[in-house]
Amino acid sequence: MIRFNSDYTEGCHTAILEKLVETNMEQTAGYGEDEYCGQARELIRKACGDERVDVHFLVGGTQTNVTVISAALKHYQGVITAKTGHINVHETGALEACGHKCLCIETPDGKLTAEQIGGTGSNLSGVQKAWALSFHGWGETWLWTDVQRK
Repeated sequence: MIRFNSDYTEGCHTAILEKLVETNMEQTAGYGEDEYCGQARELIRKACGDERVDVHFLVGGTQTNVTVISAALKHYQGVITAKTGHINVHETGALEACGHKCLCIETPDGKLTAEQIGGTGSNLSGVQKAWALSFHGWGETWLWTDVQRK
């Protein structure tokens, strides 16, 4: 069975593990200031086609999710997620600790549909605006929305 519920359900790709073993005893500056992060930064800038891109590395998924979502949302906006969604179940209130709300919808399969979000059967039918954000690397999609009702 292939599980997509979290990136913590298995180790890393063999090539990554081999590189970690190869470089294990190297001493580097760390905290994103080492040569490996510098090389990765340059590759990301090149892929973006803009050398001015400011690239920062974060240490984990929860920290990354909270940073990106907090930067994208206004203080009164929240994230629409399946009740079983990773951001609601596994991130232990990290987003809500920053003042944003997880707006949960019951789903039969953990996936959101447009009908579930805007349909008359949803408790979110009065939401004013919604935007979609998809993190393809983890296969998760979140919507954030104004919490105020019409």
